[in-house]
Amino acid sequence: MPPGVRWFGLLLLLGGAAPIAGCTLVDQATFNPSLRPVAATHPAPPAPAVEANGALLTISLAHGEPDYQTALQGAVQQALAVKPNIIFQVISMVPQQGSTLPSWDQAEAVTTWGRRVAEQIQQDGVDPGQIELGLRATPGLDQGEIRVYVQ
Repeated sequence: MPPGVRWFGLLLLLGGAAPIAGCTLVDQATFNPSLRPVAATHPAPPAPAVEANGALLTISLAHGEPDYQTALQGAVQQALAVKPNIIFQVISMVPQQGSTLPSWDQAEAVTTWGRRVAEQIQQDGVDPGQIELGLRATPGLDQGEIRVYVQ
């Protein structure tokens, strides 16, 4: 057999096999797509629980040095599992004195704790750009507290 015929036969064989590789079998799913297997989807992780005031976590400063690290770490990890680019707002809540002014004697201590909480969030794996700090004078509050909100 001449060499040109062998190459032609080989090309014909390969060319004829290529369209077959891209074909699918005709079955019941061809005419009824609901019979096709569905890829398994994983349910979304549950959203972190929020407190009545809308905060992810509230740390009371009423009884001296609070023990918040474990609770904060769990809340942060749960929030990151739901939304990796979530924003954490660490708000230092200071009792309101007078009309709308915070109690400045407590404001310094409360904001110090707020910075500590923000540093702990960062140590738990959150980018510093995802953490915001704030201060609010809150009527009806006897002692300072730190509230962590997410958005």
